[in-house]
Amino acid sequence: MAFFGTTIYIILCALVSKRYLGTHWCIWAFRLLLGIMAGITSSFFSICHTVSRINFNGTQEESLTYRHPGQGGFSFYLCSTSFEWAAGFIIIVFFITWAYEFRSYALQLPQIVRKHPSESDIYSLKS
Repeated sequence: MAFFGTTIYIILCALVSKRYLGTHWCIWAFRLLLGIMAGITSSFFSICHTVSRINFNGTQEESLTYRHPGQGGFSFYLCSTSFEWAAGFIIIVFFITWAYEFRSYALQLPQIVRKHPSESDIYSLKS
C-alpha cells in the first residue's frame, strides 16, 4: 500500500509542479514519467508478491528462515523483490529531481550589511 500511496503522491506532485510552480515541461514530463513507472512497478510488485504467496505452499516448519538456497522457495520471491527495488529506486530518483526547487526556496540566514561611515542612517535622523 505504501508504494501505491507514494505513486499517487508522485503523480499529484508532478501535476502541481506543472500547474502552480511553472516547472519547465521537460522536468514536469520526466516527473510524470517517473510517476507512471512507479505505478507500473508497484502494480507488478503486488501481482508478483500475491502469486508467490499463492504458489509457495510452505508450512510454518518449512519457512524460508530455515531453508538453504539450494532447497528452493527463494525463486518465488525474486520477481516481487526485483519490482520492489525498482519502485524504491524510482521513488528516490523522483525526490532527487526536487533538489533544484528545494535549493531555490531554501531558507537563508539574514545577511548583515555594513554601511559606509559616510552614509547617513535614516532612522537616526531627527526631524
